[in-house]
Amino acid sequence: MNLIADGFWLLCLGLVYYNFRVGMRRLAATAGPQLEEGQRYMRIFAVAATVPWVVMGWGVVFGSVPRGMFAYFRPQDLNPYVLAWLGSVFALFVLLALWVLLADGARKIQQFGLLSPFGARGGGQTMSLGSIKFLAYASPLFLPVWCLLAASMDA
Repeated sequence: MNLIADGFWLLCLGLVYYNFRVGMRRLAATAGPQLEEGQRYMRIFAVAATVPWVVMGWGVVFGSVPRGMFAYFRPQDLNPYVLAWLGSVFALFVLLALWVLLADGARKIQQFGLLSPFGARGGGQTMSLGSIKFLAYASPLFLPVWCLLAASMDA
């Protein structure tokens, strides 16, 4: 049992929790009167960020995923747990794009600095709405490109 390969999903869950706590602290320091709304969105982002790692963990612990996290770099094997993980990531990308498009999500990301836990300088508050929208709309295209690259490596 390779601790890093089999426990990678736990490390990612820990990072999601850490980033959530950092984001909540930054939000409390800057949100002002709309703190509750910002905290609600931060919680939604945190829960959504855990979904792929829980799916990966389920596959590693209960499924037949050989080589732990390294199996997720081989979508061409058509392992159902790997496909479920890819599906969960793709679904989150599509939901983000729809939220930005239909519910004025870009403004909310900018207003509440919702990207701060994810390493964006200023939490997205310094990004233009156009940049946030472009990244959200392009995100569903990232996954098929990544799958093609991973499959072409045939590692």
